[in-house]
Amino acid sequence: MMAVKQTIAFIGAADELYTVLVKKLAQANYPLLFISNDGYRYQQLTDQIKSDIPNADIETTDCAKEACWEADIIALFDNTTLEKELIERISAVATQKIVICISTSDNHNLSSIQTKDLQSMLPNSKVIQVFHDISGLELLVSGADQEAIELVSEIFENAGFIITEKV
Repeated sequence: MMAVKQTIAFIGAADELYTVLVKKLAQANYPLLFISNDGYRYQQLTDQIKSDIPNADIETTDCAKEACWEADIIALFDNTTLEKELIERISAVATQKIVICISTSDNHNLSSIQTKDLQSMLPNSKVIQVFHDISGLELLVSGADQEAIELVSEIFENAGFIITEKV
């Protein structure tokens, strides 16, 4: 019996890294939720992905709390300012969920600080950091919860990424 795939909610600007990650996850049949106030831009990305992957399971919403409630995993990009108001809105529904901070390897120091701040703002969540090597499909996964690290690593490996290190 195959396990049910985790629904992943994405909060952040749709840059090149964002696009690469969500396309690969859509190809691996993960249900995706895009959270943004710029619905038009995300609708374009959704349309682009669905033209390549017709049965991709993607929804777009402007309500972070509702989307994070529905999601199993919440992914934040380092180009997203960790606004206190946003974190407060999702904190009640992020309890016991994995929250992934995704950044490029050249932003390592800044992201580590943000991860610690995020963990203190979401004390009942499992905060995991994913560093992407912009030169390829390699990822480094780190965090305090080993089970969450393993699950996040498995998800990204299923999507075709190479996990270079689990810390």
